[in-house]
Amino acid sequence: MNLRNTCPDIPDDWKGNMQAVCRLLGNGTPISDKTVRKRLGMLNVKRGANNRLQFTGADVKRLWRMI
Repeated sequence: MNLRNTCPDIPDDWKGNMQAVCRLLGNGTPISDKTVRKRLGMLNVKRGANNRLQFTGADVKRLWRMI
């Protein structure tokens, strides 16, 4: 797993899907979505359009600290 060394510098009200989150947390290459899905129970992630997971910037920062 190539997790980036520093917390992503994004605003707390940023919104994105699973693919964007994996890209933000990865160090050059995206991390696996399985890694993110393991931690979903600890987050309060909402469903967006088309019933897809929608993360906020605060969720991404919290995920980075947990992983």
